[in-house]
Amino acid sequence: MASSPRWTEDDNRRFKSALSQFPPDNKRLVNVAQHLPKPLEEVKYYYEKLVNDVYLPKPLENVTQHLQKPMEMEEMKYMYEKMANDVNQMPEYVPLAESSQSKRRKKDTPNPWTEEEHRLFLQGLKKYGEGASTLISTNFVKTKTPRQVSSHAQYNKRQKSDNKKEKRRSIFDITLESTEGNPDSGNQNPPDDDDPSQGQGTCLGV
Repeated sequence: MASSPRWTEDDNRRFKSALSQFPPDNKRLVNVAQHLPKPLEEVKYYYEKLVNDVYLPKPLENVTQHLQKPMEMEEMKYMYEKMANDVNQMPEYVPLAESSQSKRRKKDTPNPWTEEEHRLFLQGLKKYGEGASTLISTNFVKTKTPRQVSSHAQYNKRQKSDNKKEKRRSIFDITLESTEGNPDSGNQNPPDDDDPSQGQGTCLGV
C-alpha cells in the first residue's frame, strides 16, 4: 500500500470486534474485511501492523522492513490466538483526530473552586447579575469556563436557599430583631394566670 487511510474510532471498534468473532482460519481476514467493510489488502495491512506493534517490538527501521514481507498463515494464526485472549488490550495504533466531544470532556473536567475564584465570582455576579456567565468568566474568573461559572452560580443559589430553609428549622435561630417586624407579635393577649394550659411547652432550656 502506498499510503494508509485514516481509520475512524468506529472502524477500530468493529475491527477489534471482528478479530474476536472469527476463528483463525484461511478465511478469517476475508470475513473481517466483509464485516467492516474494508478492502482485504487494507485489513491485512493493519492486521500485520498491529501484530508488529504489539508482539514484535523492534527498532523502527526493522519494523518497517518487516511490514513489507507477507506473513505466513501459521505465523498469523499464532499471533491471532495470542491477541484473541484479550482484544481490549490492543493499543490504538491508528492515529485518530481528537473529536470535539473529547475536547469538551477535557474542558469540563471537574476542577474545585478556590476561595479566590469564588470571591471573584461574587464580584462579577454583583456587577453583571445572574445569567452573565460569559462576562463573569471573561472579566473576573478567567480560570473558569462560562459553563463552569454557570454551574457554580446555580450551586451558589441553591446553597443560599438551603441555608435559609435550614435556619427556619431551629427556634434558636429566631432573634428579637426578627420578630419586631411581625404584626402579629404585638396582638397576642397576655397569658391568663388561671389557665392551666399555660406554661406547657414553653421551657426552652438554658
